[in-house]
Amino acid sequence: IGISFFSTNIAFDLALKACQYQFLIDKTVSVWCKFFDLETMKLLEYKEDIENNCKYGFKYDISRLMACDLIKDLMGSLKEYRKGLNNRNFELKI
Repeated sequence: IGISFFSTNIAFDLALKACQYQFLIDKTVSVWCKFFDLETMKLLEYKEDIENNCKYGFKYDISRLMACDLIKDLMGSLKEYRKGLNNRNFELKI
């Protein structure tokens, strides 16, 4: 079986998913992984991330609103932490 085996994009995607899932589930390398080198796997994973971001990203209000609240909360917590550090007197003991 060679690259000509991948006569369709569906077969290609299934082989990639089989490789990824077996590694994620039991940390072993699937026989399907032999069709991909590391650089190709990274590029395909990046492509998948971009596609998912376009499908489910900030163009939907629910996604934008959830992320905005999380970032606001994170920034508020960091500001409070920094304020707390500024109000303390630190002494260097030797």
